[in-house]
Amino acid sequence: MSDSRKNNFIQIESLWMRVPDHIFGLAISRDSSGEADTIDESFWCRNLVQTNWKETTGLTFDLEWGGVVKLAFPWAVYQVKSTQNSDVLSEAALGAEMALRMLNDLALEPGRPDERRAYQTPTSDCFQVFAFTSEGPKWKIYICFRVKDIEGKKFANETSAFEMKRIWTGNISHETDAWTLIALIGQIREWARTEHRCFVFNHLRKWNNYYESLNAHSEQKPEQDKGASEGPKA
Repeated sequence: MSDSRKNNFIQIESLWMRVPDHIFGLAISRDSSGEADTIDESFWCRNLVQTNWKETTGLTFDLEWGGVVKLAFPWAVYQVKSTQNSDVLSEAALGAEMALRMLNDLALEPGRPDERRAYQTPTSDCFQVFAFTSEGPKWKIYICFRVKDIEGKKFANETSAFEMKRIWTGNISHETDAWTLIALIGQIREWARTEHRCFVFNHLRKWNNYYESLNAHSEQKPEQDKGASEGPKA
């Protein structure tokens, strides 16, 4: 599922810009298309729709800050220009980095953002997103991923480096390139429907349990305080 940006603005120097123009991610409900890349709210992902999720867990999963949550954990971003523009790559890179940082945080053991935390599994640092750019009829596709720590540090919620590599360039005014682009997008979407979706689900399970345990603790505390203030009964 995809979503055009409406209110996701960033400030670059003195200009306000919308980045990215378009995102592709997992829907959190089945009220749109009901396709297989939809997150099933009835299982451990159901708590994403709670208004206090971000405040409680510290885990961000949507690029539309402060707006109505539509998509979770983007798997691709798209930046478009009508003509050749030198800013298109940097803008796409910014959107991709935001998506990668969400996946990086998701892959960590649940905990406070200021805590040193390890990845949930030995392969939890193996995630990626894609970036599409178009300048008129000229399209480019990039794969974006985290640069693994060559020192083998166990804690990853500090400074992480991300890299973009171009994997395809084409001009859709040429029929062959146009069909190639359609085929590549189809393959990337199939990857998102299967591998990306499974990565999100597998790592979100612990976060859901973490969220529910924090909520249960916060609900018990007022009752304990109430009992303590009343004192022992005669």
